[in-house]
Amino acid sequence: MLSCQSGKGDVDFVPLPDSIMVPLFTDALVLNAAFADTYKSKKDSIATVYSDQLSKKYGISKAEFQKNMDFVHRDPIRLDSIVQAVIKHIDKLESEFIDVRASNL
Repeated sequence: MLSCQSGKGDVDFVPLPDSIMVPLFTDALVLNAAFADTYKSKKDSIATVYSDQLSKKYGISKAEFQKNMDFVHRDPIRLDSIVQAVIKHIDKLESEFIDVRASNL
């Protein structure tokens, strides 16, 4: 297991593996897109609810999520790898949605 500093003095920081980061990033992007046109105060309260749900779903705190976001953004190669995997994951979800929708027609 890799342990390193997140850049904020956390010697015991352990980055989340891509197997968690990819679906977590995907969920965060989908939620962000879903509420992009929502009025600021409503968006903030909705974001709080959904960030709490993401924390529970992936078993991480908001602080741990933020540390991982900060860590990944300082590693452009890993960030690119995660973004490419997220794009593939979203494409797969879209295909599954289209298949389900077509079967219900």
